[in-house]
Amino acid sequence: METLKSYIRVIIPFPDGDLDLLQEMCICIPVGKGGAHGFLYADNGSSRGDAGERQRLSEAARVANALVERASSEFDRIEHQRQTERLWRETLHAMVDTVEKRDPCTGGHSRRVAEFARLVGRAAGLDEAVCALIYESGRVHDIGKGAIDDAVLRAERKLTDEEFAMIKRHPQEGFDILSKISTMRDLLPGVIEHHEKWDGSGYPKRLKGAAISTMGRVLAVADVSDAITCRRPYLTGFPFVVARGKIAEGAGSHFEPAMVKAVLAIPESELQTFMEKGGSDPPSAG
Repeated sequence: METLKSYIRVIIPFPDGDLDLLQEMCICIPVGKGGAHGFLYADNGSSRGDAGERQRLSEAARVANALVERASSEFDRIEHQRQTERLWRETLHAMVDTVEKRDPCTGGHSRRVAEFARLVGRAAGLDEAVCALIYESGRVHDIGKGAIDDAVLRAERKLTDEEFAMIKRHPQEGFDILSKISTMRDLLPGVIEHHEKWDGSGYPKRLKGAAISTMGRVLAVADVSDAITCRRPYLTGFPFVVARGKIAEGAGSHFEPAMVKAVLAIPESELQTFMEKGGSDPPSAG
């Protein structure tokens, strides 16, 4: 009997000595998240002519067992989904890192953009869950460059107009790759919009202002920040303090003013940590 009482308390937290309350009650509880997938029902059994306490408790125990089994199965499904999503993301991170190794000048670019974008998101007051998605989008934002010819991707000179047109395809290429993976769909706005500009002069869709997702706006400033500070054979990287000045100059044209404000508000201590973890600019540059 004590075991059966424990089962009932899993469902209905009655204090000790109050089990008799069940004799006067009928309870119906919806079970599910984001909508009812079923109902947990208990009554005193009198309407079915089975008023005996032992039978009522036995029925409650069977219901509790079924509920526990269903919950266990659901937890297993959720954990499997998480593991699958983690595997996809780790695989895509490896793919991006492989693409970037084709161009030694941009090695680590996506990782740095992801880390800095998360700093910007936090400085902008975005929810931590949103910042986590921004980070993941930053890690794969250039995956579309895998479709760009090596001769263009590794050119150690200023690109021709035709070559730049090829490079401009990479946001759409990345979108097309990741849109086929259901667990990556939350990351798509940053992938396809990180080259859009606040004034509508960006690519590939020439989105303007609020039409650009928050993820796209954050990644835009992070991507350009790394491009400014990155050292290449044909371009000298600027110190980060200079990059922040150039970002400020783009407020209202290239970048959303609020995101520029967030960049400028990032604490020096967090910037220092970012640099020490592998940011483009040496720590001594500030």
